[in-house]
Amino acid sequence: IEESDHQLLSHNSPVAESQDQEGSKHVDPESTGNAETQPKKRREKSFKCDTCGKDFKYKCKLKIHQRRYTGEKPYFCQTCGKSFSSNPGLNHTRTHTGERPYTCNTCGKKFTNSSCLRNHTRTHTGEKPYFCETCESVFTTRTSLLVHMRIHTGEMPYTCNTCGRKFRGKTSLNTHTRTHTGEKPYFCERCGKSFT
Repeated sequence: IEESDHQLLSHNSPVAESQDQEGSKHVDPESTGNAETQPKKRREKSFKCDTCGKDFKYKCKLKIHQRRYTGEKPYFCQTCGKSFSSNPGLNHTRTHTGERPYTCNTCGKKFTNSSCLRNHTRTHTGEKPYFCETCESVFTTRTSLLVHMRIHTGEMPYTCNTCGRKFRGKTSLNTHTRTHTGEKPYFCERCGKSFT
């Protein structure tokens, strides 16, 4: 770590602690070069999710990941009240401001964040990097794969508050909910019909 980088570390950071414990990274030119005087390489820490086994480099990232199992959503949007498991920052705020700074080079469609643009780009390239190990179906997004996996597990975590019907994905629930509210947000310019 360069001296300027070291100044940015808090004394409680794992890097700063490891430097304090290991001593200076500089080697004394008068040393004999034996193994005890050579600087030790830091071992990468890994934090593992007890539920799914996924590894994380940082404990804070593991904590955010584990919220998918606990349902904890400590962050909320001050504009609409929607809650989140991690700080939504600019991505959610842009749904209110209408800002869409990421543009598809192929078709010109605009997006609020880079991951949505990346997923969209796959519709042009045909790339489907996510595959089901059970039936070998392929998908453009991780979310699509996770929803698909529920076909095999039978899990239906989304429930209609009006009639109690259960769904595998949030999109299916939202579409179904419109049958109760009468909302028809999709409009055909050719025939004039609206759809749920």
